[in-house]
Amino acid sequence: MNLISANVTHKEQLMSLWRQCFDADERYLDLAFGRPYPLFDTKLLLEGGRVAAALSLLPCSLGDGAHTQRGYYIYGVGTLPEFRKRGLSTQLMRETLQLLAKKGADFAVLMPAQKSLFSFYQKQGFDICSCVSIRRIAQEEQKALIARAANLRRSEGWSIEPLNRAEEYDALRRTLLHGHDAIHWEPRHYQYADRESTYYGGHLFLLRSKGKAAACAACWPQEHEGKQYVIVKEFLCHEQERENCLALLAELAGKRRMILRLPPWEEGEKHPFGMIRWLREPDQGIEQEAYLALTLD
Repeated sequence: MNLISANVTHKEQLMSLWRQCFDADERYLDLAFGRPYPLFDTKLLLEGGRVAAALSLLPCSLGDGAHTQRGYYIYGVGTLPEFRKRGLSTQLMRETLQLLAKKGADFAVLMPAQKSLFSFYQKQGFDICSCVSIRRIAQEEQKALIARAANLRRSEGWSIEPLNRAEEYDALRRTLLHGHDAIHWEPRHYQYADRESTYYGGHLFLLRSKGKAAACAACWPQEHEGKQYVIVKEFLCHEQERENCLALLAELAGKRRMILRLPPWEEGEKHPFGMIRWLREPDQGIEQEAYLALTLD
């Protein structure tokens, strides 16, 4: 089997693969495949004309504002059940990395969906490059934050609004991350991430103080063991505005408990998150630990 690029004729087979590999329901498939986003750059292995395994690529960059390198985020890696235990995922990954190196990419980055997959990707030459700091907001703290929010909106000119312009979100995000090595996306990725969060009942948000963007956040409502949560997959703001911004997010969450995914340099429970495979020598200005958020996970 040879590696090929997907086209629109493979759409139905790819949707079937996503159903079987990722338990994607029809609403999510409509979201993902109703636009050409996942097919922007998807690699396949075929057997007998059938899609046996697939992965998708998104262009991204890694840098701190002064140094930048170009690469690809790998997601949606899946093999149909009847083709498993034949090394197809390994072949798919190996040939894709070879192709990316020939195209001049500096790196490939991914986020293992399960802890057990870290060892699989290590065998493919990937190393852990990013951790996430998890902070759970205690119930009493959340109540106090909610009580504070009304005054912020009424007297101090604070507001929170869903994503309108992806370019504004991207520009603010780059400003807030300046000086830190981070994975940056193209604006269309933020638009897709917002549609994905809407599927779960959330949004990407901009928080404003007197009309000026001061923070960005990405909220995903979720249910676990009968309890309602809001997972804040991204929360970036200036340190002096943190409590004000948290108050607006707490008001938005209401009775649902908030769990924050914070950059690795923030306080919280540290968990391995992202892995990188360098395809050429990294820039000496690039650190080994980077911020990775808004992954398609």
